[in-house]
Amino acid sequence: MPRNKGRRGRGESSIYEKRRRWKTRDGSVREKVQWVAVVSEGHDDKGDVKAGKRRRRRKFIYADSKQTAQQKLLKYLGKHGGSSAPTDRSPFAEFAGRFLEDARANLSPNTARSYEQVLRLHVLPQIGRLRLDQIDASRLRRLYSELRRDGLSASLVARVHVTLRRVLNVAKREEHIETNPLDRVDAPTYKRPPARAMTVEQVEALLRAARGHRLEALFVLGVTTGMRQGELFALRWDAIDLKRRTLSVTHSVQEIEGELKRIEPKTDTSKRRIELSKMATDAIERRRLVAKGEEHDSPYIFPSPTGTLLRKSNFLRRVYFPMRAAAGISDAVPFHALRHTAATMLLLQGVSPRVVQELLGHADVRLTLGTYSHVLPTLQRQAADALDQLLGSGSKREIVGTKSVQRRTPRIRKPAKS
Repeated sequence: MPRNKGRRGRGESSIYEKRRRWKTRDGSVREKVQWVAVVSEGHDDKGDVKAGKRRRRRKFIYADSKQTAQQKLLKYLGKHGGSSAPTDRSPFAEFAGRFLEDARANLSPNTARSYEQVLRLHVLPQIGRLRLDQIDASRLRRLYSELRRDGLSASLVARVHVTLRRVLNVAKREEHIETNPLDRVDAPTYKRPPARAMTVEQVEALLRAARGHRLEALFVLGVTTGMRQGELFALRWDAIDLKRRTLSVTHSVQEIEGELKRIEPKTDTSKRRIELSKMATDAIERRRLVAKGEEHDSPYIFPSPTGTLLRKSNFLRRVYFPMRAAAGISDAVPFHALRHTAATMLLLQGVSPRVVQELLGHADVRLTLGTYSHVLPTLQRQAADALDQLLGSGSKREIVGTKSVQRRTPRIRKPAKS
């Protein structure tokens, strides 16, 4: 008995590729490729109704590309009351490739490269051959279990989850799938370790070790502004206004396939103006004097010895690691700890998290609060102590704006004895 194939219900649709070849009079073979969208419109009564056979009614929509066919199909469904999104029968690997092309065009190189590595190494070998409509919640849960069984760290499995969610959200937005199956999958548990900051003593020791070095100001800016390493390497002299004591962050240095590139950040919050401390401006002034005596005339404040962009690996090996050792700081403390140190010290000094967010270039204050959540208990204790000072004494105070005005308790004079 032949196998009964499931039929599409009314309003359901699909898209497929159709190739037609023919010979011309000169004997050559020509080919035309079309994309066909098919919509099931139920059945009519023109078949043999008594025998239980009715003729299926279908609408065929033709286009030169798959994207155009999808657009025409969605327009038709919207006009005729269709409720079903077209079923994309292409493999997940094909859609992931298109996703990565868009990522390279619209995201930072590092972000696009991270997505590419996660998909290539951990996702496509497992589910790349599946169609988009075949990827469900149970298959994704099994994927995470397989990755953990293969020895992937919790942080890497969490990266896989974030990347997959981004890809499938795009597929849903473009209506290749109706829902994101990850909405029914719990995110892999991963507790990010708290941002590690240096102590005040370590910072002082590191700055002493850097004193007199041609890149001393880089360390000072790192700990006073919290700038990212790539942002420091990309700084040019025209971004500094020493009279106004300001600095403009407009670019970052990234290494792409072995080549250093100075690129603009993709988010507006990463482009920012920073108010400089006197300590920072003094260090930059000293750096300017040193730069005048160097053989090259580099536009960069912190160039390589030859005046070109500074490479991260060279800086760490030749400058930071020796200075860290000279300062007696553990090898486990990365240069990025200077950024965490700047943020932590400012928060502990009572600076608003919103101001710290703007200084660091975070896209959202929630990222700042999440990264430095370990500092919050200390801030809460400081807030409680401040309220004690303001309200806990026996004197009466009236709060006016941000100032507290102490008022004396009026004396009550007893009436004179007659």
